[in-house]
Amino acid sequence: MKRLESQFCSELKKSADILGYWFHKISDSPRSGNYLRFSVPKRFDLYLAINKNKWIAIEAKSQGNFRAFPFNRVREDQIRYLQDFSQFGDSFIVINYRVKSKLSAFAIDIDTLLDIRDKKLKEGKKSLTYEEVSSNIKIPRIKKDGTLIWDLGVLK
Repeated sequence: MKRLESQFCSELKKSADILGYWFHKISDSPRSGNYLRFSVPKRFDLYLAINKNKWIAIEAKSQGNFRAFPFNRVREDQIRYLQDFSQFGDSFIVINYRVKSKLSAFAIDIDTLLDIRDKKLKEGKKSLTYEEVSSNIKIPRIKKDGTLIWDLGVLK
């Protein structure tokens, strides 16, 4: 999954550059030989500025299939940080589906995700179906200057 998420973040950066948006990917903490971290995990994956007044925090996730997206793929500390960021701008979990040549991405506002998660957990369910994810903000692929990119403008 990490490779897919890294690829998706690279595509988001390229898209932001082409669209003229400011983009900053937060680096992962370095690990030792035993994969131990010597610092706290990053808060979320990236910041995006649509303009000087519109800031967005994104935690990017990728799925290699159209199966359910488990809630435990988003850590509690990431949820807290995204909620905290909401006082400055919008916070989203962006789920990217990468199944063969079919690529799709959907953004779920952090508060919406928490409402859905709480309701589903009370029902004994631990994940979102593809249909539930896809009923949120679709981030379409568009062609700009001959390059296929993610249209991040839908997050305005």
